[in-house]
Amino acid sequence: MSDLAKLEAMYKKEADLAQKHKEKAADLKQKIEEEKGQAILKSVKKIDLSPDEFQRFQKALADRANVKYFLENLDETRGGNDREDGTGTRINGQ
Repeated sequence: MSDLAKLEAMYKKEADLAQKHKEKAADLKQKIEEEKGQAILKSVKKIDLSPDEFQRFQKALADRANVKYFLENLDETRGGNDREDGTGTRINGQ
């Protein structure tokens, strides 16, 4: 077998291996997304919403502006303006 033929055989082997790795990576990514989805569903089930409430909840989450508004105002709905400043120190009323 000539050097060129050996190189071509090595290339094909590596290309096949790369394709298998790419496919496995795609499968793993899909499993990760499924796990994330399951975690979200478990969290939503814990809330125990009625079908109507769940439908309203989905509509609210579909609008990015609603989600941002909710997150920005979360501290106020938890009984005050308490928040963490990133150092673990509580800051009241700010």
